[in-house]
Amino acid sequence: MLILNLETAITDRLKVALPNMDLPNIQVLPFPTDPAELGLPVTARQIYVGFKQENLEAPDSITKGGRIPHQKRKLQYELVLRMQDLRSHQSAYPAMDAVRGALTGFRPSISSSEGVLTTGFYQLSGGFVDFGAGLWLYSMTFAINGVFRSQGVLNV
Repeated sequence: MLILNLETAITDRLKVALPNMDLPNIQVLPFPTDPAELGLPVTARQIYVGFKQENLEAPDSITKGGRIPHQKRKLQYELVLRMQDLRSHQSAYPAMDAVRGALTGFRPSISSSEGVLTTGFYQLSGGFVDFGAGLWLYSMTFAINGVFRSQGVLNV
């Protein structure tokens, strides 16, 4: 459940941080379970948060005492900002800066049998992805690193 717990931590952090940065009335939501519900109802000030992908490095050795060794793991989360305007004090540019400021270095205190976090969040990329229904869509990808602890045992 580490993936879901981190997604929830991002969402909760932004819900607290954005109003304190003079960006009230922005809805911060996880991506919906049903893709057809994305962006419904159409609202001009939304941020969607969702797990994007993970990358795992090859372990240093095949086994350690019959156990599958730990692996370095990078978890990536995508945030999509839906904003009506780019430049006013409560629009896309200030929201981008506020999200970056709220998440960069943020390291949730989450314990998990799946592994341990070794960094705080950092931004990997960002860019405008679409314009439609009078809204700008800007995507930001953040990552956090950790070590995956396998619970498996190899049958050799």
